[in-house]
Amino acid sequence: YADTAEMVCDLDLRSALKNITLPTLVISGRKDQATPPNWNRDLQKQIPGAQWCSLEAAHLANVEAAEDFSAAVFRFLLEVLIGNLILLTEPILVGKTRGKVGEVGAYLSTKCSSINAKFGAIPQLVRSVPMPMCVGDD
Repeated sequence: YADTAEMVCDLDLRSALKNITLPTLVISGRKDQATPPNWNRDLQKQIPGAQWCSLEAAHLANVEAAEDFSAAVFRFLLEVLIGNLILLTEPILVGKTRGKVGEVGAYLSTKCSSINAKFGAIPQLVRSVPMPMCVGDD
């Protein structure tokens, strides 16, 4: 364990952060002395489009602030899901409606009705999940 911990302490992959292309949420604990919040904030700033969330916890935020941690992850995943649904339907919308706004709205309403029936209004659900101190790259 000690050898692994020493190796990880000496490992610096910050130069590769700019190559991360997937949606990323960096979560830090405000009381974390092993990886202070400003380190995590710096990671978030180096990952294109990453979000950052600071929780009232130390190093094990998923245990020490389990409810807030789960809410942050849940909301992030919903935002990614909604964003991907929009991206996936966009090419279809352009082909089917030729950019007519009224037809785009009607198309989305029709295609999304099964999602709304199953999950309720997803955007309202995303807004209702509490997200303490979470921000994008500002």
